Amino acid sequence: MIIYNTKVQKIKTLYNKYKNTFLPVIIIVFGIFLLFYWTHLFFKIKIENIKNNIATKKEQIIKANEAYQQFIINSKKQRLQVTGGLLSFMQIFGRSLKLEQNMTSLKPKPTNIGSEGISVRIEQLTLNDIVEILTQLDKYNNLNIEVFNLTKRFDNPKRADIYLEINKL
Repeated sequence: MIIYNTKVQKIKTLYNKYKNTFLPVIIIVFGIFLLFYWTHLFFKIKIENIKNNIATKKEQIIKANEAYQQFIINSKKQRLQVTGGLLSFMQIFGRSLKLEQNMTSLKPKPTNIGSEGISVRIEQLTLNDIVEILTQLDKYNNLNIEVFNLTKRFDNPKRADIYLEINKL
């Protein structure tokens, strides 16, 4: 019992000696603990929000990619094909764009077996005419433009001549 009383006495004397510094140290340690705990919680919530945003964006990207792939599949299905001869098609094509009188040269071109090719020169075109020609030709999935030459005219700088070599696949 004496040993116990002496230890208790030592603890009481230490407490009395350091009681003015003991309480502020405990408060400071507890405050630091709370500060780190709240900071940890704050950043943990922010990290979870960022993870959720990333997951949402990933889902949106996947959906957009699927929609794009579906668009590509649908656009390939909806594209046109040249079924007749390429020379006659080009004459009809020029007539439909009202450029038949501008076609100065329309010749067959030797190609591989199973395909057909032509070379065509169209003169006195505006930029809108050239864009319209290329846009309309792009609608046909069995046509391939192998050569495209654009030459600005010297007599009228607002107009140009084009030379195309087109293959039917």
